[in-house]
Amino acid sequence: MKAQTQYEFYAESYSSLTSKSEYEPFPSFLTSYQSKNVHDINLMLLKINHEQPLSKELPVSWGFNTGLMFGTYADQNLAAENARFQNFYELNAYVKWNNQYKFEYGILPSHIGFEGAIGKESWAATRSILADNSPYYEYGYRLSYTSKSGNLKANLNAIKGWQNISNPIPGRYAIGHQITLSEKDEYTINSSSYYGVSPTDPKNQRFFHNFYAQFYFGDRIAWILGFDNGIEIHPNGHRDQYHTPVGILKYSVTDDISITGRYEYFNDPHLNFNLADLFNGVKTVLVIILRLQCFKLCFRDFDQTKHLAAGFGTVSIDAVSGIDTNHRAFEWSIV
Repeated sequence: MKAQTQYEFYAESYSSLTSKSEYEPFPSFLTSYQSKNVHDINLMLLKINHEQPLSKELPVSWGFNTGLMFGTYADQNLAAENARFQNFYELNAYVKWNNQYKFEYGILPSHIGFEGAIGKESWAATRSILADNSPYYEYGYRLSYTSKSGNLKANLNAIKGWQNISNPIPGRYAIGHQITLSEKDEYTINSSSYYGVSPTDPKNQRFFHNFYAQFYFGDRIAWILGFDNGIEIHPNGHRDQYHTPVGILKYSVTDDISITGRYEYFNDPHLNFNLADLFNGVKTVLVIILRLQCFKLCFRDFDQTKHLAAGFGTVSIDAVSGIDTNHRAFEWSIV
């Protein structure tokens, strides 16, 4: 193995038209497409990966990942972090053994959920309530295993709380796991967990489990079924429970055009996720987003080998309605 360095650039811009007034904010927990009735950048990302052998005799290598980001996603989702960290998508170092075992430390992408910050990796234009209320990033240690076939992946995590880099937390690091079983273009089954201090109230402990199954039916139809379940444990032993089922159906009209629908139900009767600003009685929010995403340019090994992937425009209409703390959302997208 030779030392190699890879650079990636990704940009995602959008224009929005919404029924909300300029001075009426979106719910505080939403992380993407926050600007209203203007054109803006949701995410501009530059990633650098470097890896080189650690030993000539052993199949061991070391490397690091650095990701710098700008845009409304970074402004919103990392607003609680120290200013020094608000523009880091990731910043970590790792040691890898035989391409199967990997130990990482630093700012890492979250091990929970099927929707992330990068729009081109999500089926729908916006993220679910479920995704925006679980971590997009984490800080700590990760030990990973990948089978030789690549079909089985697992990791153990010791992290500094629920989506937290710079803020002090009481007690020990949180812990979590992830197990993913997959077959390319057929299915992905995932289980992830978190146990540690609650971000809502640091006196509480949170146990959280995320499960999802993704299946493909031929070249045209694919769906995801997900279920999040959590328990908030109070110092007196009282436990609050919440759960969130979500379903996403995607139909590919052609290789370049698809239609996606998402339905979710967020049941949090004790407001462990601070969603009170989302609804006041029964309310409907209409958002139209025109999105240009995914311009990606990669360089490998400084040998002028490069890969270019251009993006597509996305039109999305979101209708969100709910009663009290039982929230339902439906979205469809054309990509």
